[in-house]
Formats: sequence, C-alpha cells, structure tokens
Amino acid sequence: MKLLNKINKFLEGTSEEEKERLRLKEEKEEKEFRKQIKKDEEDNKKDICHYCESAVEKKFMKEHHKICNEKKYLEREKLKREFKNKTWSFWAFFFGFWWYIYHGMGRKALFYFILHVISLFIPFGMWILLIWMGFQGPKDLREELIEYDKKLEYSKNCEKKEQRKKKK
Repeated sequence: MKLLNKINKFLEGTSEEEKERLRLKEEKEEKEFRKQIKKDEEDNKKDICHYCESAVEKKFMKEHHKICNEKKYLEREKLKREFKNKTWSFWAFFFGFWWYIYHGMGRKALFYFILHVISLFIPFGMWILLIWMGFQGPKDLREELIEYDKKLEYSKNCEKKEQRKKKK
C-alpha cells in the first residue's frame, strides 16, 4: 500500500504515456512475483525419499517408497543368496570393522573396533580377531539380513492395518 502511494505521488508530475508505461511495468513485475510464489509452493509439495534421497512429489511418495523397498529387498535377497553357505569372508578378514560398517552393522562394527583397540595390547590379538571376523562376518550378515526382513514385514503389516482402519 505504501509503495502504491509513493508511486501515485511520483506519477502526479508525469505524462499519461509514462504513467501507462510504469503501470505496465509494475503489472509485469507483479506477475513474475506471483509466478515465483507458485513455483515455491510447487517446490514445497515435494519431499525427500528416505531410501534414495531423491526429491519426489508428496502425492507419489508411497508408490516411490514401494519401488525403493523393492530395490532394497532385491539387493538383500542377492546378498542372502551370496552368503547363504559361506563360512569365510576375505573381505571381513582384510577390512575388519570397516566391512561391518559397509554392510550397515554399526553396533557390531563399534564392538569390533573396541576389540581391535584392546587386541593391540595382546600378542597376536589382532590376527586372532581378524580371523574370527573372517569366520563370523558371513554369519553376522545373514543374521542382519533376516532381522531386516522381519522389520520390513512388520512395517508392511502395520501399513496394512492402518489402511484397514482408514477404510472403516
């Protein structure tokens, strides 16, 4: 309002053509401003996927999560098949607790890191721990995959219950 009053005071001493030109310019700026507001509102309609960290519109988020879950599920199934009968992992032996971090087993990685620090003071302790991790790694990964599948099934069951409640 104050801006319009200032413009009107300024325009009182100008010709009709200049008034028209300034009015058109003001209308154009206002349209651009409204377009920017609409664009910002559309950007706010997007949300970030927790699984793949991509921007997705909120109305398509459930479908996108299903796709991401399926991809994760397929990756986990591949790992399960790969580690089904394995009793030794050279990767776990060579990389130790870093291997556990890579596979998303943070608590076990922290546990083995503390054991690494302690084993530095024991003769041949590091080698014993690395051999143990080489044997234990595939077993821990299988257990982690099974636990993840149970959590996934539980979350799917919860979603189904919520949908049933909404329908009622």
